[in-house]
Amino acid sequence: MASLLLASLSALGQVSLGFDTRNLLTASLELPRSQYAEPGRVAAFWDEMQRRVEALPGVSGVAFADGRPPEDVDNFNNFELEAFPTSAGSSQPVTPWISVTSRSTSACSACAWSRDAGFDGHDGLGPNLESVIVDRAWARRFFPGGSAVGKRLH
Repeated sequence: MASLLLASLSALGQVSLGFDTRNLLTASLELPRSQYAEPGRVAAFWDEMQRRVEALPGVSGVAFADGRPPEDVDNFNNFELEAFPTSAGSSQPVTPWISVTSRSTSACSACAWSRDAGFDGHDGLGPNLESVIVDRAWARRFFPGGSAVGKRLH
């Protein structure tokens, strides 16, 4: 039984994540709430962090996210598709999600979703406008035979 577990773990280590992990560095950082209770201080911290990391020799891109797939996805939320509203008495679908900075697609230029999405620094700007990147499995599930590009959800 232990050998089956070890073989399974070894096989999982060989699964493609969909992007090139060479020269990719990830880290986890949590700001103390007592020092960063105000959103302005949090934003200033991340702006300064980005400036400093971008200035390091050899760095070609910097992005921030609140999770690292596939293991650090702790956010789940329900949603409503504008084109296909949930019928009365039914539960809305729930999906995992990760918030990322707008530079995530350029910092992860090897990612398949980065090439397909066509996101740039203008996405997510404007009042109450957020851009969403979905994977192919999500798109096939909720828009079978069609495209999720340009669709809206709440």
